[in-house]
Amino acid sequence: MQALSASVLARLARAELQTYDLSQLRLDEARAQQALGEELAGLHAKLNSAATMTARCEQLGVPGSTPADYAEQVVRRDGEMLALCGIRHANLNPKLPFVSLRTDVVPTRAEAVVELYAQVAERFRVFRPRWVAVSTPRPIGGQLRATWMMQRAAALRAREPWPVEDSLSLEPLSSTDYYPWYRRGYDHFLEENPHFVDLVAPSELSSLEQSRQEGLLRGVRIDGERVGLIAAVDDDFLGHSGVYVTEIFVAATHRGRGLGKALQRRFVAECCPRDALVWGTIDNDNQPSLGTARANGRLPIRYESFVPLAR
Repeated sequence: MQALSASVLARLARAELQTYDLSQLRLDEARAQQALGEELAGLHAKLNSAATMTARCEQLGVPGSTPADYAEQVVRRDGEMLALCGIRHANLNPKLPFVSLRTDVVPTRAEAVVELYAQVAERFRVFRPRWVAVSTPRPIGGQLRATWMMQRAAALRAREPWPVEDSLSLEPLSSTDYYPWYRRGYDHFLEENPHFVDLVAPSELSSLEQSRQEGLLRGVRIDGERVGLIAAVDDDFLGHSGVYVTEIFVAATHRGRGLGKALQRRFVAECCPRDALVWGTIDNDNQPSLGTARANGRLPIRYESFVPLAR
């Protein structure tokens, strides 16, 4: 497997940086571009390893496909780079194939994405992909799938506390006793809201335990009663110190009181360094989570769109 050349990687990283709207955040762009280059190089190396390609081919079992079909490919036209692209499958479902497309010019219209894809379509014919996935700083049409929401911790900490915060007690958790309670509550939530089954999933114990080990897991109580939990992980954002919010859960008997936005602001104020960037990617159909993020001043800075393809 050939690594990306320095010139191609630099060009990809520059284009990737343009998929973020950082106009209100004033980040160090050179630092961000370097981080993106390192991320892209790592992703390319991982996806193009023989072990990964073979495992994906065997797991998905797409008729007629070979491990080589799963390679992440740099496509050139007239000696110039056009795109970095590769096959993906939503939820690892072989019936939901899509192509991840990173181009050297960020598209501004869904129609432009289809035109670009036409130049690489033959490489993915065996999969008969249903969509092309692209990331952009603003919505471009197609199916909006996810939004990157971000804000500086200092800005969240400076916001006026929500009235309900006075009743909240955030406590570090010293064991895994919280998990059965959390899973019962989450499973009950999905039973009552089956339309969320394909959008969200309960956090695995290993994920929440990582948060606990990093000091970023808190149980939430009101008058001694357990009512929720919130979790995050240390995860740099574009080369800057970051905290990625992974879970905000409120028990059914306490929903509708604005606890989600209150415990998020309170958690940031108590647990996150002032210079950290608080961020997360949220499924566009998960409007409650998007509303919670917006209510605390987190900004939409990047969008992932699935552009439909004719099959």
